[in-house]
Amino acid sequence: MPRPKTGRRVRPKYRNLVSARNFECFLNGTIPPERRAELADRFDYDWHAHTLFFEPYFRALVTRQFTGGSLNDLQYGMAYDPLYAAHGAQLEISVAALSKANANRPVEPFLYLLGDVLQAIGKIPKSGKVLREVDTVTLKGIAHLLEQTCIFDATTFQLPVKIARWAQVNDTDAGFKLQLRLAGGYGGPDRVILTPKAGNDNPYFLILLDLERGVGHIYLFDTGYFKIETYNKIVLSGNHFVTLLHENISYEVIRQRPVPEGVTANGYIVHSDLEVYLGSGSNRSDQVYRLIDATDSRGHRATILTDLLDLTAEQVCQLRTYRWVVEIVFRWLKSQLEIDHFISYSPNGVMVQVLVALIVYGLMVLYHEGGPLSVVRILRRIRADLHQAIYDWGFEQGRRQALAELAADGPV
Repeated sequence: MPRPKTGRRVRPKYRNLVSARNFECFLNGTIPPERRAELADRFDYDWHAHTLFFEPYFRALVTRQFTGGSLNDLQYGMAYDPLYAAHGAQLEISVAALSKANANRPVEPFLYLLGDVLQAIGKIPKSGKVLREVDTVTLKGIAHLLEQTCIFDATTFQLPVKIARWAQVNDTDAGFKLQLRLAGGYGGPDRVILTPKAGNDNPYFLILLDLERGVGHIYLFDTGYFKIETYNKIVLSGNHFVTLLHENISYEVIRQRPVPEGVTANGYIVHSDLEVYLGSGSNRSDQVYRLIDATDSRGHRATILTDLLDLTAEQVCQLRTYRWVVEIVFRWLKSQLEIDHFISYSPNGVMVQVLVALIVYGLMVLYHEGGPLSVVRILRRIRADLHQAIYDWGFEQGRRQALAELAADGPV
């Protein structure tokens, strides 16, 4: 029986997600089925389950991240979509039962699976593992620093006030924050925390820094995390940071440093470069810091704060530009993986969806090992190619049925 032609050839580097068979390679390479079964059993995910079991549901959630859709779309896909069936994600379940499971089933298996993915990402050689959206001039200027660099920031997700009362800020506002840390070089997620929408991010500052893990790291973060005492802890631990000067922090100038003339290679104009003490009076720090007043390529002027005294002003500005990698990841998570189209508004369900989105992101980082990572382009191509699985699945089903009919008829 000849194999049907699809009308186009798929590039080899995308074939891991083209057929149902190769989808298994993509999914099982980092988190094998035995590991998923072990976690489901350890946390009693399938205990008293009548229709929704961990393995097909996990496959359904991964498939949904590539195809999008609401809770109703997910339920319909699990019941009727050949694409879900081709990926072992076909289940008969009502929307109400699916919603209840999202709210009540244990979240721990997803946490551990994300941990497995993060551990695998950590083993990727850092060279070359960068997001394509960061310009090459910036990357070349700080290439030797990327392996040391960690970036973290927070982004807010809105939720319906009347439904998500657990995340309610006031009568008209509800939501939560995703605190995300990325390891240097390739943009892979390194730490994930869900926190209340209200309030500042300082309570999570030290958790995201994780200063006990070693020395020589360069932390990039924004002014949502600011505290002179914590800056001092970073330096005393043998690590470094680059951020923006918070408007509430005063300083005392020690000396002026020379500044580069004209526009730097990555489009910055440096107006001043100062060595300073932070704070005043009894609160003044004895640690020497550096303030670089600069205008970036978009015309935004800001004062960069760092303890890196040995780098050039241009290199510090390039590190500040690299911090936007986390913004790219946030934008991708919100728009491309459609995290803001929630399939559950319960705390448990929201956590599961965020974790699965990050697992898929991590698998794509691993999947694209060996070259510059453009997550938007990969996802766009995968969404187009993924439905060839329906073709493959339908052909295989037809072939098996034909062989079964031949066997039933017996020899001619």
